[in-house]
Amino acid sequence: MGLAIISESTFIDFIEDRDEFENHAKECFKMMDRNEDGVISRDEFNEGFHKLMALECEFRPKEEIENLCQQVFERFDEDKSGNISDQEFQCLIREILMAMARSIGNSPVLVALHSTSFMMKIVQHETSKS
Repeated sequence: MGLAIISESTFIDFIEDRDEFENHAKECFKMMDRNEDGVISRDEFNEGFHKLMALECEFRPKEEIENLCQQVFERFDEDKSGNISDQEFQCLIREILMAMARSIGNSPVLVALHSTSFMMKIVQHETSKS
């Protein structure tokens, strides 16, 4: 667990660094694609999404987390194949990060992050540019 200060620019800069964004998105996709079939199934998504986004599941009702995962999965399974492709996953990550950027705005926010979370990778990207 680590502390970091983030703002809107933390997310925007990361997304705009196309190579870095795509590399990290692909890394996360591979982590979630546990059976390595090239797509993320609903079960794989449910298992991995809360870890990826550092959702504190122990503090939320299980039904709330499952409902969130189901809604996100259905929103980004654009071809309704029952799986999320790597392209659909990149769209998902980009949209979530943009939503987070808009919600934080320009005011710095202190957050606690898991050292292996996707969010921590974004913070590390920002600090490497300094």
